[in-house]
Order: sequence, then structure tokens, then C-alpha cells
Amino acid sequence: MPLTIKDILKFPSLTKGKLVTGEIGLSNVVNDAIIMEALDIKEWGEYGQLLLTSYFAFDHSEPQKIDQFFIQAKEIGIAGFIFKTDRLIHEIPETFLSKCKKYQFPIIRIPKNVTYPKIINDILSAINSRNAFLLKHYYDNHQKFIQLMMAQGNVSQILKTLEELIHLPITLEEKVDEKRIGTDKNYNTFQRIRELHVQKDQKINYKKLIVSYSSLKDTRVILSFPIPNLGYEEYELLIHTIDESLSDLQLMAIENAVVALQTELVKRYALRQKNSSYLNEMASELIFGRLTNAEDIQDTIQNLGLDVSKNYQLAVFSFSQSAKKRPTLELNRLTDRIGYFSKLYFPDAIYIKQTHKVILLIPLKDLSLRSVKNKLSTIFKEVTEKTNTEDFISQISISDEVSVYHLNKGYKQAMDALLVSRLWENTSDIIAYDDIGIFKLFIETENIEVIQQFVPKKIRMLHEQHPELLNTLYTFINTNQNYTKTSKLLFVHPKTVRYRINQLTKHYKFDFDDPEQMLQCNIAIRIVKFLKNKEA
Repeated sequence: MPLTIKDILKFPSLTKGKLVTGEIGLSNVVNDAIIMEALDIKEWGEYGQLLLTSYFAFDHSEPQKIDQFFIQAKEIGIAGFIFKTDRLIHEIPETFLSKCKKYQFPIIRIPKNVTYPKIINDILSAINSRNAFLLKHYYDNHQKFIQLMMAQGNVSQILKTLEELIHLPITLEEKVDEKRIGTDKNYNTFQRIRELHVQKDQKINYKKLIVSYSSLKDTRVILSFPIPNLGYEEYELLIHTIDESLSDLQLMAIENAVVALQTELVKRYALRQKNSSYLNEMASELIFGRLTNAEDIQDTIQNLGLDVSKNYQLAVFSFSQSAKKRPTLELNRLTDRIGYFSKLYFPDAIYIKQTHKVILLIPLKDLSLRSVKNKLSTIFKEVTEKTNTEDFISQISISDEVSVYHLNKGYKQAMDALLVSRLWENTSDIIAYDDIGIFKLFIETENIEVIQQFVPKKIRMLHEQHPELLNTLYTFINTNQNYTKTSKLLFVHPKTVRYRINQLTKHYKFDFDDPEQMLQCNIAIRIVKFLKNKEA
């Protein structure tokens, strides 16, 4: 247990001391004792310090500086004061006494003949003895968890060991899937009411949560310790306390348990990644068309567990980062979550993870295109509700039905659909290869010169010389020639739009009343955009 003001009152050096502030601050923790020389406490003050003073530092100081000192001392967490009288003054000043009562600082009054070194020596000796005691317990706890990890102890065993050390119920919660395991099932069913401030103790931070237990019919504050993890999961170690506090011994045991749990979770993640990498490599060989030998293709199909009697659709989740780049770990968690939720809605699907893509090989059995789209939409919704995706540009595409022997064709169709969807500037919809219609002609045409023949000369001229006019034309057509909507989309004034449309009419002879010409313009501009994206 930590050393407190109540404890030090029993020291031999303080037998002549007198507590003049009653019961105030008796439980304040004492970590150090120093002689106070100045009021600049922000420069030297630390949590748990007991300040020894004869009022020298306060004498002749301005009231404003004294007020600031006490405010800062409270913020830092000063333990209290030992006040020596009969040296400079005979009585503790009333202003000093009232400030200590206001900020809950205890004052121990000592006579002139009690020396500071004796008091400091007693306190530091007790602190050193306590630290040695804590160090031994930390080592013992650490050894228990090391032995458990060496014996391949699982999560439940780690939680049970921690419960035996701290004598409190334990729950481990996986927040994404809302799964809980614990040492007492009565404490595993609860609702979070609200979150309190973050507490900082030793090397470990934790939050306080107010929860309501359904089985116990009770509301209580519990402590939540985050468990760092590489996967998409987010784990919390929950301690069901009685008085909202933990001793140093309990905190050290929890710190060791967090390390043990993190080690176990990282080991699980590494095994999953190893298995996933093996499947990824095999599936990639098929969908990228790298296998040419019929026997190799057949072996890979069999190893992946693909059903040759069924057709498949390939769905691609593609993520590109916007202007604000996110850490790679966040992208990994995003793609991992897609894999997790995909297994829920397509249990028999093969999941392939790449840096900025997730590819699903979905076996079709009484599944319509609409049904597949709805499930993909639900998966993406589940993922985005629990993941920050605002800095990613997300697109989803689907191939036509293909046999297991033509998965490479399905992958190309899904990627081509993604390419076309970027031309439509509406990436929120799931696009199927069947949806791209006439653009299949451009996708399947390998000769760029053939495609360019579909672009009128004046469209090519606008693209090369006046891209702002071309963009205005494209937007104006797609808003049904609405000046107001066009101006909002282009972030310009409606008069600017009218001026540009007049320029297009006057100098390039566009007839906006001719629907056939407008259709040809729309298609031509999309071809220009398509060629630009394909070159990129």
C-alpha cells in the first residue's frame, strides 16, 4: 500500500508533531519530502511531495503569488506541509491555514528543535523499503505470467491468474464483435452508461466507465485498460472494482497481465496472417492468370476448396487514400474487418487481402445480383460504422458469373468496372460489370487509337486547351443544363457558368437544344476521362 500522511505521523521524528488541520488529507500519498525554498512550484513540484517550510518562502510574497502557488500545488498533487514554528514565526498564519483547508492540504506543525534531515530520512527510508517490497512483488507477478506464457497459457488462464492476484472479477471485451469472456459470468452482461476521465498510474493508463449490470441489477464504476493489438479487433481489460480504486500491487499485476494478453493476441494474429498469406498466394495465382499448367490449376482449385460445379462472382473492395494519408495499420484493420464481416454474409467465400484491396470469390447458389449487392452493401455499412473511413475513397465492384476456370476473367471485369465507375464520379454505389453497358466496348478495345476515333475534334481541343470549359460542359449536361446546380458543383458563380456556356455555343458551335449532340458530347467526354485514367 502507498505511504500516506496518516502513516508518517507514526514516525519517531514526528512524535512531537501536531496535525492542525483535523482529518483533512490523511489519505494523501507521500512519495517524497523536500525543503521548500521558493514559490515557483511548477519548476520543481511533483505528485506526492511533502513540503517542509518555516514560512521563509512565503514571507513578504504578494497575495496573488501565494494564491497561484496553492492552485498549482493542487493541480500537481502535493501531499501536504510540515510547518516549523518558533523559527521565523510563532503561529501558522491564518491565511496559510485557510488556503490549506480550502485545497485539502494537511499541515503537521513541528517545534523548532525537530530537524528537517531526521524527518526526511524517516520518510525516504520508508519509501525505499516500500519500493523494494513493490519491486519484489512486481518480479514475482512477472515470473508467474512469464511461466504461463512459456506453458502456452490461453486467454482464460491469464484472466484467472490475474483474478487470483488482485481478488477482483475480470472481463476481457472485444469491442468490434462485442464478445466478452471473464472470470465471473455475472459480471459479463452489462451496458455502458458513460465514460469518465482517463486515469494515469505508473506506466499504464486506464478509463473509468459507469456500467449497469443486468444480472446483478446494479450500477457501478469499472476500470478499463486498453490491450494494444495488431488486428482489426479492439480489446479492453475490464476490472470490476468495489471502491473505484486499485492498490499499487493490483496495478502492477494488471500491467503484467496486459503484456501477457497482448503477447497472446499478437501470436493469434501472426498465425491468422500466416494462414491468410498462404491462401492469398494460391488464390492470387488463379485470379491473376499466372497458372498455365492444367494440373497446377486443378491442384490450386482443390487446395482452396473451390466448387467446380458452381459459378463464382468476384467482388472487389478498393480503397485509395484522400489528401490526408492514414497510417498503414489503419488500412490493415479496415481490410481485416471487411474479411471478418464477409465471412458472416458469405461463409463459403474466399477472401484475398492486398494493400489497398479486398477481393472476394463468392460461390453462387440461388443468389441474384441484387442479393449479392445488398450483402456487400451491408458488409461495408458494418465496417464503416466501426472504422474511420472518411480519409479513404472507397469503391466496390462485381464481375459477371464465371466458372472456377475463368476467375482471372472475372477479376479483370471487376477491375474494369472500377475503372469506369471513376468516370461517373459517384463511388458510393456498388457497380457490376453488367452495369457499365456501352463502356464495355472501350474496356475491351486494346487499341487506344480506335477508341480516340469516337472523340470529336472540338472535344479533344477543349481537353487540351480549355479543360475548365470541358468540365463545365460535362457538368452542365449531367445536371440537365441547370445553371444553379452546375455553379454549385463547380464552386463558381452562375454568371460564370452562363458566360462559359455562351463561349461554347459561340466559338465551338454546341447546340444545347439538340439531344443527339448532347448525348454524343457526354459519351465523348467520358471516353476522354477513361483514356486519362487508363494512362494513369
